[in-house]
Amino acid sequence: MEYLDKLNLLDSATCEACAVSQAAANKYVESNIGYATKVFSQICNSSISLMKSLPHTRWISADFFTWNFSSYAPHIRMILEGCIIFHYLTKDGSTEEKEARILLMHAYDCAKRMKFFLECDNPQEAAFFELEMQNRRRKLLSNKYFSGMMGTLKSGEVKKYLQGEYMLLDSRDSLLTEMGHSPKFFNAMYILLSQHLHIYTMAFYRMEANGRGTGIINESDVGYVTRFINLAAEFIASATNKLCEFFPDATLARNGIYSKFSPGPTQNRRFENYFLEGNREFNADKEHERSIICKLISNIDMA
Repeated sequence: MEYLDKLNLLDSATCEACAVSQAAANKYVESNIGYATKVFSQICNSSISLMKSLPHTRWISADFFTWNFSSYAPHIRMILEGCIIFHYLTKDGSTEEKEARILLMHAYDCAKRMKFFLECDNPQEAAFFELEMQNRRRKLLSNKYFSGMMGTLKSGEVKKYLQGEYMLLDSRDSLLTEMGHSPKFFNAMYILLSQHLHIYTMAFYRMEANGRGTGIINESDVGYVTRFINLAAEFIASATNKLCEFFPDATLARNGIYSKFSPGPTQNRRFENYFLEGNREFNADKEHERSIICKLISNIDMA
């Protein structure tokens, strides 16, 4: 069955990514690579969530399987988007260009947090991030690479960059081309993923009784899931290869589905009972885990 072959491919890619990510942790690198490792960690998290939800996965036991493509589209889109951002942060460039990438990302973050706190009726926090965005804007305008790039754009586009509407300097199509992927093909796949992520018309117009879109095994959903987990596995493996270029020692952690990382499936764990608190590993029973989780939840920072 082709699906099982692609599931094993994603399993291997996920295990190696998680192992390499942990092997590369806590090492001093340039700021752009530092942010890239954080993006990579989120790629791993999304891939773990995907692996734990897919039919016939070894990562978790289940009494039944759900074959609804909409259940997996959110994780897959996050993986693909994450890999594009990872490429953006790790690609070659001058010092000024790398600085501009980070500054624009900071401005975007400030704009989103400002909007978030305004919607939460918290003008004090919103004002703080508005001031931070202004600081980032001044630094961007003094950046030679950014200034040169803005000189080639229309005034309306420049305004959007400076207001934090864009997170990336480069277009998605140009980044996909650099990664060796067809923008046209990717954009078509992205539309399909987005339609099922948001439960728009393409997610329910062609539902069939006891078939497509119901969670019961059917040719359409199996085909979608198979094709997209294969695409996700390719993107993850490529990003892992790139991360190993910056952390060559981490390459030793790659061993397919037998790669070691924690937490994870039993055969992948370094310890039989594992719990992580800060940078310390220790054995913990279920009650202790619950108490830590409750403590963490009570101190959640919304932004």
